[in-house]
Amino acid sequence: MGNPIDGNKGKLGHGFMSADKLGEINVGDAVKPRPMYISVNLNQGYRSKLIDLLKEFRDCFAWDYMEMPRLDRSIIEHRLPIKPRYRPYKQPPQTIFKEEVLTNVKKEVERLLEANFIQPCRYAEWISRIVPIYKKNGKMRVSIDFRDLNKATPMDGYPMPVADLLVDAAAGYEVISFMDGNAGYNQIFIAIEDISKTVFRCPGHIGLFE
Repeated sequence: MGNPIDGNKGKLGHGFMSADKLGEINVGDAVKPRPMYISVNLNQGYRSKLIDLLKEFRDCFAWDYMEMPRLDRSIIEHRLPIKPRYRPYKQPPQTIFKEEVLTNVKKEVERLLEANFIQPCRYAEWISRIVPIYKKNGKMRVSIDFRDLNKATPMDGYPMPVADLLVDAAAGYEVISFMDGNAGYNQIFIAIEDISKTVFRCPGHIGLFE
């Protein structure tokens, strides 16, 4: 619920479509708006109580990188063990980008630096390229092509929840809510010894970061 959602299309998260039309509410103020989206079909009494609840606990949500404290390392870390016989690989730099793309990439990198999500890197064995992707709302998402690194790391076979069982468990309840984690990838630290494997190259001579 921290991420802005397209209220007109009722789209939530990664492909979930709301059966109800969604309406925007502001749990912040005029100076610092905090948009959320709830069903327009809620009765007025319940709607008012829900809005009051969201406003009371709005500090539990994040609308910007600077508002995300991230999980403590003692709870969880991303680890990147390398399989035997795999050598570090440096992806070649991209050569063609529109000026608008370069400007937006630079802005995003600066935001990540300001939030201490990334840091400059001078020497690297693994280097991946960025992949700029424009979302439906027009904003850019700067992804990283970690396919070569993924091939070199063993698969994590952690069992994911079965969607059908989750839906069945929700049967009989009057209300169900979905919360989309804001920049979820950045909420978990990379293990310190593995940070050097996450280096990526930015176009426009911005430099290397990890």
